[in-house]
Amino acid sequence: MEARRDKTHRELRSLYSLRTNMRHRDQDIFHPTVEEHIEAQPVWALQNWLKIQVPMAKHSVKEAAREAVRHVRTIISYFGVETPPVT
Repeated sequence: MEARRDKTHRELRSLYSLRTNMRHRDQDIFHPTVEEHIEAQPVWALQNWLKIQVPMAKHSVKEAAREAVRHVRTIISYFGVETPPVT
């Protein structure tokens, strides 16, 4: 029982560490702190919550990374490519 609780708390802390990498609109699933979340719900409820939220959080992190570089020009577009002189 204690091992299950520890594993669940580790997984929850791991998910909370992804919080800042997620899209802002998806961050409302979290409590203010992981400790408050642990205190607010029993282990079985945390496990159910994790089953639903982990896939969404991982998708949100990928989408946030994709959105961060959308409409960003490459460095070559600013400076161009200089061709070496022909000798």
